[in-house]
Amino acid sequence: MNDHKKVIIAEIVSAIAIILVGSLFHFLYEWTECTFIGIFSPVNESQWEHIKIMFYPVILVSIIEYFFVRYDVNNFVFAKAMSVLVFIGTTYLLIFLYECIFGEGEMVLHVVTYIIGAFVGQLVSYFILKSPKRSKCKNLIGYYIFLLLFLVITLFTFRPLQCDFFKDSTTGYYGIPPKS
Repeated sequence: MNDHKKVIIAEIVSAIAIILVGSLFHFLYEWTECTFIGIFSPVNESQWEHIKIMFYPVILVSIIEYFFVRYDVNNFVFAKAMSVLVFIGTTYLLIFLYECIFGEGEMVLHVVTYIIGAFVGQLVSYFILKSPKRSKCKNLIGYYIFLLLFLVITLFTFRPLQCDFFKDSTTGYYGIPPKS
């Protein structure tokens, strides 16, 4: 199999794996109520917390993907960092546009936009991976993006901003809900 086809297949399989892992991650905190798990899994139904089901599945799946494509691609870390940013941006942009035009979106809309976002993110990743030049600088930027996102996501899990983006749409709480 040529490297072009191998990378396309890897990105498609990765998109599907990201969707499945993200679906699992969505419920981990609810199932365990473990504060540590709350770093990686949404602790409430706020829009902010759902960034975790995009960010962490991309990291996990990318680590596995790396071992299959590492000799066939360039700028892997940068490609995956851009994939996460595009995934998040696409998902929220589509939801925002839909809700501006039609009003409140149903859960099926959120699921469909999540799936679209995953595939668009992996498409962007593919084009970066197949770039002809390797760049240490780009990969360093990718590492910084991942580190910054990890720190911000973790910080706002425990110290959420008091605005609607961080507010649980079902309970009105911010951050980790009080134990019942």
